[in-house]
Amino acid sequence: MNNYTGVEKEEHSEQQFQHLIKFVNTTNSFTVADLQTIRQRGILKAVTGLGRTSYRITSDGTPMGLEYEMLQSLVKHLNVQLEVVIAESVEAMYEMLKRGEADLIAFHLVPSKEKEKEVRYTTPYYHTRQVVVQRTSPSLVKLPSDLAGKTIHIPKGSPFITRIKHLEEEIGEEIYVQERTRLIDEEDLIVQVAKGKIGYTIAEENIARLARTYYPNLDIRLAISYPQKISWAVPAGTPDLLEEINKWMSSYVGDKAFKKIYNKYFCPGHYGHVQCSINKGKELSPYDCLIKKSAKEIGWDWRLLAALICQESNFNPLAKSFAGACGLMQLMPSTAALFGVQNPEDPYENMKAGIKYLKWLEKYWKDKVPDEEERLKFVLASYNAGQEHVADAQRLAIKYQKNPLVWDDNVAYFLVQKAQADYYKDPVVKFGYCRGSETFNYVLGIISKFQYYKKLIPDEII
Repeated sequence: MNNYTGVEKEEHSEQQFQHLIKFVNTTNSFTVADLQTIRQRGILKAVTGLGRTSYRITSDGTPMGLEYEMLQSLVKHLNVQLEVVIAESVEAMYEMLKRGEADLIAFHLVPSKEKEKEVRYTTPYYHTRQVVVQRTSPSLVKLPSDLAGKTIHIPKGSPFITRIKHLEEEIGEEIYVQERTRLIDEEDLIVQVAKGKIGYTIAEENIARLARTYYPNLDIRLAISYPQKISWAVPAGTPDLLEEINKWMSSYVGDKAFKKIYNKYFCPGHYGHVQCSINKGKELSPYDCLIKKSAKEIGWDWRLLAALICQESNFNPLAKSFAGACGLMQLMPSTAALFGVQNPEDPYENMKAGIKYLKWLEKYWKDKVPDEEERLKFVLASYNAGQEHVADAQRLAIKYQKNPLVWDDNVAYFLVQKAQADYYKDPVVKFGYCRGSETFNYVLGIISKFQYYKKLIPDEII
């Protein structure tokens, strides 16, 4: 079992973590720690799982996730530091808690009676239903009884197995279950359903709803449970720790700050970029003059740069993403600082730094991807996801004998696959998990907008 904390990083100045990162040595002896021991130690060891909503690393090395942001609030409350430990599965999380390798499971757990001898569950922080995830088709499963004889894929150790067993008893027929033993979670399985690799999986409704915004061919309407409690867990025998976390949780969940963070991860409509609305004519935005001047610095068609800015911010200099990116070109704080931006909401400062970043990316890829048209796609993808993730996809392309110098159907394909454990845990991958479908759509969206802008504003009136 390769349990590890954080994600290994190469030496990049913008990729500094504010929490402790270290590998877990499972041969060491551990003891279960209650609140007093944790405070004396000065560190809370929390185990969680990789995923878009729980814990992930952005392209600039910033940790994100609902559970991660909650943990930041908890350690502030406890006045200790945070050590994040990543486990391969929910089953592994329980084992680590039992062995004393972690003080807390900070993951969206459904309380289990079978586990109550070993753990204690915290006050729930939200409720959600379990839903069947399937592709839209004329033969949709519309009732729980329609699952009879079907094969459902679920992560090993997940609470979904309990509900499926209860369903079998209720409908009086067998439902076949395929528990995935490799490192995989419900988000991975949802992607496999969307791509037609498997027929059915089960997911929490809020996670399924979020996935559907990226994969509209999914149907998630069939619920197979009532709303269930979602909680964290501590080892049995740590009453003081449980009491203190429950005290914090009850206050925290009722606060507006939690609702804002929850919406940030599960309601992308509150934070996603809107489609650009432009007037037909010679202008795309109030910043056309600045865009034209800036585009010359990197040798781009100004309409291409405009398409990127539209995709990033809809030409809104005050735009701010849920990840903290700001301004016209949506610079992450670390990137803005790296290129000397003092006020990221200033269009001129923001544009100047964004152009510097694009220049840097162009230089990075110039020798690696000789063809100019192909290189543009690598640059755009890197602007969105970071060049490290794109380089990982290149290495995967080489391994699987695809063309590492071609974006479409080659490197782009493997970037999308980096959302699946089979790929982001591959030995050639250095930077782990990436929601590559977002980057694929990002590149496609910019190029499509660019083609549209060229028709809207032809060369002769530029």
